[in-house]
Amino acid sequence: GTMAERGAHVFSYGLENSSRLWFPCVDSYSELCTWKLEFTVDAAMTAVSCGDLIDTVLTADSKKKTFHYVLSIPTSAPNIAVAIGPFEILVDPHMHEVTYFCP
Repeated sequence: GTMAERGAHVFSYGLENSSRLWFPCVDSYSELCTWKLEFTVDAAMTAVSCGDLIDTVLTADSKKKTFHYVLSIPTSAPNIAVAIGPFEILVDPHMHEVTYFCP
């Protein structure tokens, strides 16, 4: 089956000196930067990360999506996280600014 049908998930875990295993960076809590993050995933998947989701772009063949996030508040690399999976996306009916990503 597809990755979504198999329930595939991946997530990062921000320990000092491990962020560089996920993306090129200065891997220290003392180095603050703003970030532009892009994650290209299978079209059935959703990438959730820090910052504001600016855009989601589907490839020409509709097999993959790229999620574009911007984190404009200076943040250290170990505090950057990503979770990717076939999430069901639910908006809280009472607090519309809250979104749940459910496996």
